Amino acid sequence: MSPINIMMIITVFIVFAMAARYALFRLLVWIKPSKALKLTYIDGDGVTQTKIVSFKSDAPTLVKTILEMRTKAQQHKEHV
Repeated sequence: MSPINIMMIITVFIVFAMAARYALFRLLVWIKPSKALKLTYIDGDGVTQTKIVSFKSDAPTLVKTILEMRTKAQQHKEHV
């Protein structure tokens, strides 16, 4: 077996494995969607912050948190 054939077999296997991983992930998300989102970010002071936001009851909180993170990131860029 030539080296090019071995490389092609390995490439096809990797592509197949990645496609199977994607299909399995999509299936699991369809069966059991996430109820919450865990946000981890570094604030302007360099401290790591973590917030868990529920999709159903805390949608306004999620939007507020993301806007707050974006505003703080923009302020941090202006001061640097």
